Order: sequence, then C-alpha cells, then structure tokens
Amino acid sequence: MSGKTQDRGSAGLGAFLADEFEPAFWTPELLDEESAWWAHVPFAFWLVAATRPRIVLEVGVDRGVSYAAFCEAALRLRLDCRLHGVDLWSDPGGDERFDDFAKFHDHRYAGFSRLMRIRSVDALDAFADGSIDLLHINASGGLLDAREEFRRWRKKISPRGIVLIHGEPVEDLHNGQSFFVFPRGEGLALAAPGPQTPDAVAKLFALDDNSARRLRERFGLLGERWAERATILGLLRQFESDFQTLRPKDEDFRLTVADRFRNSLIKTAADPFRYFRPKRRRR
Repeated sequence: MSGKTQDRGSAGLGAFLADEFEPAFWTPELLDEESAWWAHVPFAFWLVAATRPRIVLEVGVDRGVSYAAFCEAALRLRLDCRLHGVDLWSDPGGDERFDDFAKFHDHRYAGFSRLMRIRSVDALDAFADGSIDLLHINASGGLLDAREEFRRWRKKISPRGIVLIHGEPVEDLHNGQSFFVFPRGEGLALAAPGPQTPDAVAKLFALDDNSARRLRERFGLLGERWAERATILGLLRQFESDFQTLRPKDEDFRLTVADRFRNSLIKTAADPFRYFRPKRRRR
C-alpha cells in the first residue's frame, strides 16, 4: 500500500514539475507598467514555448506589456525568431510611452526584435504572405478595430499560424475554426485559422468544459500576481513623484522617508504576509 501511495505522489509532482509548464512561472522583466494584459502574461510565455514561432507580429504595442512577454519568451528559449511591434503611439501621451518602452526594448531585445512606428496598413509589405506564425492584435481601449486588422493580416498568417486578439469580442471571426477565450484582463481570444494547428493549441481546443474552466482559472491566478505587483509599483512611482512635489525643507528627512516607504512596499509586494508573522523578541 505504501508503494502505491508513493507512486501516486510521484506522479502528481512529476506533472507539476514538468518542463513544458515552466515558462508559465517565469518572472517578467517589464513589471511596472499598468495594463490589463498582465492577466495573460503567463499564458503568453507558455504559448511561445509550446508553439515556437519563427515570426511574431504585434499590432498595437502601447505600453509594451504583451510585446515584452513575447520577446522575453523568445530570448529565454533562444528561439530562431524575429519579432515586430507595430504601433503609431499617436494618442495623448504616446510619445512618452514609446520613448519609455523603446529604451527598455532596445537594451534587451534589439538583437532580434524591432519596433515599427508606422500605421498597420503601411507595415503589410514588410511581411511575405504566409509568414507570420503568431499574430497578436491588441484592441484594448478601442484604439484598433480587431475585425479590420484580422482581415488585413489574414493572408500573412502561416499555415501553422495562431492569432491572439485582446480586448474585443471576436467570435464572429473564426469562420468555422475553433476559439479558446480567456475572459479576464479585458478578454483574450486564441484562434488558429490555418490548416496546420500546432499540437499544443489543438489540445486547448479539444478540452472539455470543466478542464477548460480549470485551465482558465489557473492561468488567471498566475497572471493576477503580476497585475498586483504592477499596481503596487505604479503606486510607488506615483508616491515618489508626489513626494518630490511637496519638497520638504529638510532634504535628509525627505529622502529618508521616501526610501523607507519604497523599501517597505517592495518587501510587502514580495512577501505579502510578512506583517502577520510573529515578531522575534530581542534578547
């Protein structure tokens, strides 16, 4: 009996420690941007590892959370992959967001990725028909028309290509193809419009309702961690900005308080339950 119990335990741990699920637990490099896409970053890591795309295109980069996830996965996996991020960054505050993300991007990903600050329609000629293995259309905030972008880029998708559409209901785009939808984070839909659906994606489509629900919940819980972390770091950044504006007369006092508050927030983000543990008595 003890042998059977040990076998069951080993099997359970083996599934939990399987290499193919490791990317879902990676820590993102870009952590302090506000975005609904944090809910999907662990899934993006896993998807790139499972499908190993050769060409990735994102239309609608904005703050770069989703695009950085694709780039980071390609970097860590050492894929033979080229990534392209297309966006005009023309809305209010766009110049600042582009400059901030481009600085981060160029430092870490410039060797295999490029940002294209042009209209989506003007980028079409840069890609051969049937060449894009992963297309992400970021329609969050209504800045893009997902249906128009899908029709525009449809012929550029490879036979094994997959499409992610964020922030807009897109069930009418599948034309008989299967969809897998994550409702969190403004919604993320996955489709494989080509004739050669990658095995990992085909297995997603084949899940029964209960298994699909559990998968959504587990990926969602992993993503919530990064959403909360980004919120805390954003509040910290806003606090530091506000504190600088107050400009207390005592410079040393101002720096001391700001540094102590910052360190406290970072420790709490890393270990949320630290205040609930018993304090050690000093001897």
